[in-house]
Amino acid sequence: MQTWAQLPKNVAICDIETCNLGRSISHLNVFEIAIANANGKWIIPPTIINHEITKRELFEANAGKLVNNLVFSKFYGDANETEARGNGKRTATWKELGQELESYIANEGPIVEWFEWSSYNIDWQGVYVGLVSVGFEHLLPLMPTTERRPLLWFRKIRAALKLENLGLSLENLFAILYPEDD
Repeated sequence: MQTWAQLPKNVAICDIETCNLGRSISHLNVFEIAIANANGKWIIPPTIINHEITKRELFEANAGKLVNNLVFSKFYGDANETEARGNGKRTATWKELGQELESYIANEGPIVEWFEWSSYNIDWQGVYVGLVSVGFEHLLPLMPTTERRPLLWFRKIRAALKLENLGLSLENLFAILYPEDD
């Protein structure tokens, strides 16, 4: 945690929205990405991924993994023949996101620590496979260790202290941290 205090611009806190239900992930499974630094400033603000294929192709690529159609329609609308640009204020392709991250790193230095809410490194893996698809994977630090995945260890602490009603879910925290996105 020293890095968090000493190099806050080089610490990334990431969350992605994905339809992935397993531990194997493709860049086509990632629908939205957001990365902030330890100062709370956006490295990549919440951005829906423009996959540069049709909505139908994207839907079919995720057909076996979607919990329900609402997950897909939240980000892309109906599965039709129009381009899967995304429904939202901000959309970008993986290449544009790689360029944005590269620009941030050129100005602020490399990302040296990565934090995420996933218990299984799904956020890091999702960003990694997205950046691999466009040749920017070298911009990421190593996959985060257990202590860099707060939800994983917080669940253990909560159980040990018998604090079942104390929540650290990203959904709850996001509403507190970013009320303007409600």
